[in-house]
Amino acid sequence: FETTHYRRDGSVFNLEVHSSSVESGGQRYLLSVERDITERKKADETIRGLYEKESTLRQELEEEIEKRVTFTRMLIHELKTPLTPMIAASDIITESVPEGPLRRAARSIYNGSQMLSRRIDTLIDAAKGELGMLQMNLESINPLDTLKSVAEDTAPLAQRRHQILKAELPDSLPDIFGDEERLRQVVVNLLDNSLKFTPSGGTITLRARKERKKIVIEVEDTGPGIPAEQQSHLFQAYHRGADPNQHGRGLGLGLSLAKIIIELHGGTIRVESREGKGSTFSVFLPVPEKRKRA
Repeated sequence: FETTHYRRDGSVFNLEVHSSSVESGGQRYLLSVERDITERKKADETIRGLYEKESTLRQELEEEIEKRVTFTRMLIHELKTPLTPMIAASDIITESVPEGPLRRAARSIYNGSQMLSRRIDTLIDAAKGELGMLQMNLESINPLDTLKSVAEDTAPLAQRRHQILKAELPDSLPDIFGDEERLRQVVVNLLDNSLKFTPSGGTITLRARKERKKIVIEVEDTGPGIPAEQQSHLFQAYHRGADPNQHGRGLGLGLSLAKIIIELHGGTIRVESREGKGSTFSVFLPVPEKRKRA
């Protein structure tokens, strides 16, 4: 049992007492061992206080997450609702009026609306990823088909910017287990970043290969490179670097979302870069093992 005793100076301390009956030489004795447990009691109180604090913080965090989810849904609804008719109306006007200032204005509204819609979708996906709510539709796919399609779609944009886009792709790649649309989203984002930061006349190269039990996808550019101190922060949400000239180039969510998507595929993503020497972003995706026949 536990009790309290007084020290000679009058201070109180906690005591733990263990007693047992012992028989010796025909006599029965009561053997008691007393132990000062003051420090243990203090430790117990500290642990109890920390546990209560942790419980309170966890409850507050859960409430904050719920508020954030609710706010994000409301924000998406408020932004998407007026945007949908703007896209449709500007598309109709673009196709209906002859070439001239009005058509160029309608096309500008359409392109701007589409860009805003894509950024809202990125914001949605990033929020879902942070909350562990981003869903993958995993199935057996061949990444080579996806890479060829992305390269073909991106080539006209590179041409308009007077850049060279190379697609150094193999004749074949093994199938992987993945979400084709999400993987396409990652590669498009990596190419889009390279196009943005590579000057006119520069080269962007899309590569792919099988390396042991992984598929490696690389996007290499001849841009200005990334300072070493920034590279560790590239895949953090809302990071856009310290260059003031980059203002307005995005929400800083693309690479963060790419990292989440690749990790949900069981893969990894990394960057290698030197200032003035360009950058290479590499994606590593696992190749499922072939089942042996019985």
